[in-house]
Amino acid sequence: MQRHAAARSVAARIKSTPASFAKFAEWVSDPTFLPRLAEAAANPHLQTSTTLVKQIMPHISVTSAQVPYTTAQRKAAMAHLYAMVYHFGVPSVFFTFAPDDVHGILNMRLAFPQANNWDFPANGDGFAAALEEGEDRFHGHPISERALSALLAAGPVAAAEIYRQMVENVFSVLLGTPYEQTSRQTQPLPSRNIGVFGVSFASFGVTEEQARGSLHVHIVTWGSLPPRLLQQAGGVPALVSAISRALDTMFSATLDPNVHIEGMKSIIEVRDCVHRFMCMPRVSVCCLCK
Repeated sequence: MQRHAAARSVAARIKSTPASFAKFAEWVSDPTFLPRLAEAAANPHLQTSTTLVKQIMPHISVTSAQVPYTTAQRKAAMAHLYAMVYHFGVPSVFFTFAPDDVHGILNMRLAFPQANNWDFPANGDGFAAALEEGEDRFHGHPISERALSALLAAGPVAAAEIYRQMVENVFSVLLGTPYEQTSRQTQPLPSRNIGVFGVSFASFGVTEEQARGSLHVHIVTWGSLPPRLLQQAGGVPALVSAISRALDTMFSATLDPNVHIEGMKSIIEVRDCVHRFMCMPRVSVCCLCK
């Protein structure tokens, strides 16, 4: 993906600014260029190294900014975000989306080795139930928490691909703002689909890694109830009531009852445990019984 993106970006750069590429080609063909470049890599703090970097960066920064998951793209993304805030104003919603890749049915099935087209993992019947019941093996494959984490760490491509598809669906389906490379034209606001936060007209997301290598994305979206509208409507009781009802359809601060029951069960088990005096404060599971 990065190689194809780099090829497309360089080709567009050559067609749009041939003089820049001609200058860069002249430097590369110079017999002293590669030795100077090697010296700059070995001694980046020298004045000659800094001068060389300043000369070549304008010619490669534009093309490298279009290559996914590069440092140049991250720097360009910050400038893009500033431009969107300047144009659209303060975002309406900020949220983080972090899928559970270890227990993801599709990405875990893709991570297991496949022997044929009718047995597991090609056929996933019963796999979700086995994970919910906490079984240690499924069709001869270890599916404990530790085994799944090790399998995912050894083959992260499956999780990354499922993550890419999920994030793309979040933008296009849940938010109603599909990727710009998938949209041929700008849809008028009245004809756009209503997302989970109402009708949005722009979104921006950044993918990051956790310590164990799992991916998550931070997203800001514009539209629905912008902050300026909330501020101006704060002194009008009728508008406050209407906005409150609208916000209740978008946001929820409740948990499934089973979550509360499991939490209370863990607290009771620790209190009744004979080792409770040895546990650290505020633990939900006994340090010795777990």
